[in-house]
Amino acid sequence: MINWPIYETKRQFLGRMPKDQDILHTIENFCKTENIEMATFSLIGAVSKVSYGYYDQRLKEYTSFSKEGSYEIVNCTGNVSQLNGSPFVHAHIMVADHLGRTTGGHLFSDTLIFAGEIELKELIGDIQKRENDIETGLKLWT
Repeated sequence: MINWPIYETKRQFLGRMPKDQDILHTIENFCKTENIEMATFSLIGAVSKVSYGYYDQRLKEYTSFSKEGSYEIVNCTGNVSQLNGSPFVHAHIMVADHLGRTTGGHLFSDTLIFAGEIELKELIGDIQKRENDIETGLKLWT
């Protein structure tokens, strides 16, 4: 039987993302300012540049892609936990181009907001910390 911890929402934030700013850095900086150690979030809007990728399980490394242009965020969700004592954002994104073609994957920095709205829920409970996992090569919750 899996014994997952239970969390409650402490605070819930709704906000507008700043134009031309990186999604990951914006969320990490907000969490530092607000002393948020654990959270989940959902983001809607559009980006002028998107950086995304996937994790090659065999090679144990990320491959990333960047595209500039007008892209609608179809879905962007993630969480905030701790890595080396600082907030760490892990997120995935799916975007659509002007023809409705979608692409996405693991979200990387330099994904720049054109316009965006975020819902971020700060969580109360055991703080999840990320550490290197030898088996997968990823920074996973301990």
